[in-house]
Amino acid sequence: MKLRIETIANRGVPNLERIHLSVAEPTNLSFHMVMASAYQGLTAIANGGRLSFWFPPVDVQPGDQLILYTRAGVFEKSKSTLFPNHNLFFFFWGLAQTVWNTENDCAVVLELLAWQTSQNSVAATNAFATLMRGMPTDAKPTDLK
Repeated sequence: MKLRIETIANRGVPNLERIHLSVAEPTNLSFHMVMASAYQGLTAIANGGRLSFWFPPVDVQPGDQLILYTRAGVFEKSKSTLFPNHNLFFFFWGLAQTVWNTENDCAVVLELLAWQTSQNSVAATNAFATLMRGMPTDAKPTDLK
């Protein structure tokens, strides 16, 4: 993993709740996501139904520190005084409520190698309409190639 969870601080405290991550290898954060989950017993975590934060495209280096607040705020990058020669990045989830309210709640950090999204039906309809403009009224699907 290129990111490591250091701690979840101020669990359940509005405006203060945050997760601290450290960077182990150079990466672009757009390939990483934090998910809120909960432990189910000693060896499993819950799947689905919880919140996730997908990081924006920011290049980071080993030793850089990431702080993700669950509250609203504005992205900030600064030099770290605790970790000399490294950057400190502040991200904000923008949630109205806290996420990690009990010791049973946990964070899962994912490294995403590839992804696919479902197609936006409005965009697909507009793209098809644009493609069809100027085509003869008797056009066949093979004419679209």
